[in-house]
Amino acid sequence: MSDLNVGAAAAQLRQAIERHDDIWVTTHESPDGDSIGAALALQIVLAGLGKRVVAIRQHPFPRQYESLPGSDMMGDAARLSELFSPQVIIACDVGSFDRIAGVLDHVGPETVVINIDHHAGNGGPEKVCQLLNFVDPSYASTTMLAYALLQAAWPGCIGADSALCLYVGLITDTGCFRFTNTKSETLRVGAELAGLGADPGGLAEQYMFRRRPEALHLLGEVLATLRFHDSGRVATLQLTHEMLRRTGARMDETEGFVNYATSVDGVHVAALLREVEPGRTRVSLRSSDLVDVARIARQFGGGGHRNAAGMSVGDNIDAARDRVLGAVLQHLQQRPSPHA
Repeated sequence: MSDLNVGAAAAQLRQAIERHDDIWVTTHESPDGDSIGAALALQIVLAGLGKRVVAIRQHPFPRQYESLPGSDMMGDAARLSELFSPQVIIACDVGSFDRIAGVLDHVGPETVVINIDHHAGNGGPEKVCQLLNFVDPSYASTTMLAYALLQAAWPGCIGADSALCLYVGLITDTGCFRFTNTKSETLRVGAELAGLGADPGGLAEQYMFRRRPEALHLLGEVLATLRFHDSGRVATLQLTHEMLRRTGARMDETEGFVNYATSVDGVHVAALLREVEPGRTRVSLRSSDLVDVARIARQFGGGGHRNAAGMSVGDNIDAARDRVLGAVLQHLQQRPSPHA
């Protein structure tokens, strides 16, 4: 399944880690379970190898992941000056290096940057560095790729805590093995992580399905904004700060809301628009195989995968909806409507 030679990459990873002692492992801004799970697993494994290592907590950090092993040991992206200087920076699931904030300022010509990702087209930072680019979009998640690299580099290095973190990242990016990126190899890795100590049922319940009452009230308000376009092939949802205020929910509790729109029969593209601040809207896109939403996201400076992507749009939420909808319809215009 792999475009990356995992054995050769693992040998490079091992050599780089063995030559250096001071390591940062960074998530991306607005990190999801895949980025966080990979970073924490690496922090646990490398600490076990005797390295001085810290995973970097980027903002806003979803509270639901604060219970993951090692999260209490993370360094804050807003207080990097208080940390040791890194010889190695490992980027986890960072499709664009613009999304690692101040960590990028610590990348220099002698810095070893290890880029572990499954986003197509990720070539690493534009700054001069000692780059090891371990990118393979055939993997369902960055945690899945990190698992393969770690197991090949240090066989037997994955314990119960790191397996738990990797499993959470895997179910985050596969929707608990429901999305189209789930293949037989994905399920095999999930089974292996379960065998190493991850609890599939408990982790799915805790990190994918359990919500506070406030979050469910917010979901109700968001679902009330559901609108269909192009004979039902496109669906949009909207979330405003006023909704957050009324319900008492948090923005980090909205992960997965967009999937309710994609669950509607006949919908090929769904967009969740979230009001970040006046004049800026965050957009999450999901699709069937009919449309490559990563192409649409790149039109707005974002990115992602064929079936899941995101971007920020410099407009209020209604104007952003119209712009995104126009781009989606342009991609769909040569496709026949199912109701035509």
